[in-house]
Amino acid sequence: MIELHPQIVTKDGKPESVVLPYEEFIQVREVLRQIEGGLSFADPRYGGYWDNLSADELAARQGVQAIERIEDLYGDGDPTDWDGFDEALERLRVENPVV
Repeated sequence: MIELHPQIVTKDGKPESVVLPYEEFIQVREVLRQIEGGLSFADPRYGGYWDNLSADELAARQGVQAIERIEDLYGDGDPTDWDGFDEALERLRVENPVV
């Protein structure tokens, strides 16, 4: 059995909505998927096709922040690991032009 920790949101003194911790929501969704014959649901962190989320809204749903410096995308390693990359890329483009 799933243990739920709902927060009841009221309006005019009457219950209106329920807020669940995200992990509990995922568990409930999985149970519903199994009950309904294996239908899958889109992950709400990424939005549906029609949601038309901005980059900021999508990042907020995913719990990430925009990068401030391109160097933050390099990952592990030293920036000198990229030495010669631009030249090699240009050489490949000259040797294999897109037609």
